[in-house]
Amino acid sequence: MADVWLETVEDRVAKLEQFIFGDNDKDAMYPRMGEFEPCIDTLGAINTKLVSGVTGKEKFAKILNRLPEVERYMDHGFTDRLTLSDPAKLDILLAEEDWIKKQAADLERLQELQKILDSEHLKVIPSLNEKFQELTKRHIEQQDRVAEFSEETKDLLNQYQSVVNLISKEFVMWDQMVTESERKALPKKVDS
Repeated sequence: MADVWLETVEDRVAKLEQFIFGDNDKDAMYPRMGEFEPCIDTLGAINTKLVSGVTGKEKFAKILNRLPEVERYMDHGFTDRLTLSDPAKLDILLAEEDWIKKQAADLERLQELQKILDSEHLKVIPSLNEKFQELTKRHIEQQDRVAEFSEETKDLLNQYQSVVNLISKEFVMWDQMVTESERKALPKKVDS
C-alpha cells in the first residue's frame, strides 16, 4: 500500500516538474536547498514591505479602512436588501409557496430513492458494459436477419400471388371450356 502511495506522489511530483520546467533541464534549474529563504520568512518580508509602502499614504489607508464596506457591496444579497423590503420578500415567498413545497417534496422523494441509486445492482452496471455491447451487437445482427427474412417473405408472397393468379386464370379458362363443352353436348331442340 505504501508503495502505491509513494508511486502516486512521485507521479504527481513528476507532473509538477514537467509543468514548471517544461523541456528545460530540471537538474540545472532546480532550486538548491539554502538558495531560498523559508516560506514564512518570505511572507513576513512581503508583509513588512506592504505595510511600509502603505504607511503615510492616506488614500491607501482610506481604502483599507473601507474594505469591509466594499466587501458588503460585493455581497450578492446586498442588492436584494436594497431593493426588496421584508413584506415584499414575504409576498414573493408566499407566491412561490406551492413551487417551494413541490421542490421540498421532490427532494424528500429523491432522498428516499437515494437508497436505490446506491444499491449494489446499479453499482455493477459499468461492469456489465461489455455484455451490453455484445447484446447490442446481437440485436443489430438479428435486426439485419429479420430484414432479410422480410425481403425473402415478400418475394415468396409475390411468387405465391403470381401462382394463384395463374391458377385462377387457368380455372376460369377451364370453366369456360367445360361450359362450352356442356353447351355443345346438350341435345338440340328439333322444330316440329
